[in-house]
Amino acid sequence: MQLRLTPCLALLAAPSVHGFLLPNLTGPYSVGTVSLELIDYKRNDNFAPVPQPRDLMVSVFYPTSSSDNFTLAPDCSPKVASFLDTLYGLPEGLAESFSSQAYENAPVRRTERPMPVVLFSPGFGALRQGYTALVSDVASHGYLVIAVDHPFDSSIIEYPDGRTVLANLTMQPWDFPGGIDGALYMRVADLQFVLDSLSNETITQQIPGLKSARIQRDRVCSFGHSFGGAASIQVMKNDTRFRCGINMDGGLYGSVVTEGTDRPAMIMASSVHPAGSIESWPAFWEHANGYKRFMRINGTTHGSFLDFAAVLDAVGPLVPPEFRSSFGTIGGARMLDIESAYSTAFFGKFLKGGRCSGRLLDGDNVKYPEVTFDNSNP
Repeated sequence: MQLRLTPCLALLAAPSVHGFLLPNLTGPYSVGTVSLELIDYKRNDNFAPVPQPRDLMVSVFYPTSSSDNFTLAPDCSPKVASFLDTLYGLPEGLAESFSSQAYENAPVRRTERPMPVVLFSPGFGALRQGYTALVSDVASHGYLVIAVDHPFDSSIIEYPDGRTVLANLTMQPWDFPGGIDGALYMRVADLQFVLDSLSNETITQQIPGLKSARIQRDRVCSFGHSFGGAASIQVMKNDTRFRCGINMDGGLYGSVVTEGTDRPAMIMASSVHPAGSIESWPAFWEHANGYKRFMRINGTTHGSFLDFAAVLDAVGPLVPPEFRSSFGTIGGARMLDIESAYSTAFFGKFLKGGRCSGRLLDGDNVKYPEVTFDNSNP
């Protein structure tokens, strides 16, 4: 499976440079967002040219009830947008014209119950901003969602002081120090550090209106796309704080493949990966002895899980037919609906005691005929 993903798939086209909104949220809550820099001084970054502390950028999404006095956050910063425009020969200002459905710096909604935590890891080479529509939609269902960029893996990362870190776009995980296992465990350690940071009041105070007691650090799930999906399953093996994990169309690596896990796991597969085509899936399935679900979304490709699929319906005429075909035949908004519905059903079952899961995970559902389950032969 190709692991490095085109980083700007969510930003390739828009109806005009005057602005484009990502799809509307499906949950009951409006969403706020803030970006944070998290530095792990205890860990040297072996991917860097010179060893240095691991310096992460994350985007935090959460329910808010105070959106009136706040503006929608851009999908990415001007510097990142300019980089993408130049790298891919896009019209100047095009990438910057995209806006999310999350209100920048709006305060966290006050709730009677603390919020469960969901961490998201992008595909290798992709940006956290390439999944803004998905993660903000999950947050609209009542979760604190944190999307993580992985330095020297994400194609470009911009920090609050204006620094940028670029990845070598020709490299794959097996090219890094320690090979693919080294790349995987670096990501796993990133996810663990992000979760650790939620116990640091210096960090949590940077999330507007968030009180430490309103985070359920014992109710945590990870999900991710491609190599991010591999990290989301492996981190459950390494850290018991992670109750469950979802892998979106990613091959699996690490000890979890041969040793399995007793934690709930779900694989969302694209239709370009028929049964048996990803060797690590059946190997993991054989050793996983907890709750497990394997679902396939028909009409999809590996790239369908990125935000770009969610805006193709509106911008399709501006995209060459051969490029559009690389995202399958499923409608983009429909794909986002399916991703979010099944993800939040899974999170609801294991992070909210089943209050939000319904019967969606029990098997084929007439509401989503594109989805088929095969829990015996992934």
